[in-house]
Amino acid sequence: MLFQVKYSKVLCAAKRMHELLLDPDNEGVREIVNKYQRECQLMAGLRHPNITQFLGLCFFVGSELPLLVMERLEMSVDDLLECSPIIPLAVKISILTDTGSGLVYLHTLALALALALA
Repeated sequence: MLFQVKYSKVLCAAKRMHELLLDPDNEGVREIVNKYQRECQLMAGLRHPNITQFLGLCFFVGSELPLLVMERLEMSVDDLLECSPIIPLAVKISILTDTGSGLVYLHTLALALALALA
């Protein structure tokens, strides 16, 4: 679930798991929660201009599930494509270059982690 939240007086995006995942009778809950915790730990270590910045974790009052708080982007690529059917070539090249740069960073990080764990 995605939310819009204020974090240190800045409008941000927050991701939260569904409360149903707190049900101990729900099959696979522990694995899903562990995966979410690993995602939070991974996001905390990412630093790249083309990767959404992790800002921290917080909790809704009365909830046991953390909110992963990230910078809120002004517009998604989907939004850009919907509102601008004709995108200049220079903008397309910039989007592709930035996306590629972020992916190279993530793949390099994944390779370094794999080598460290081997």
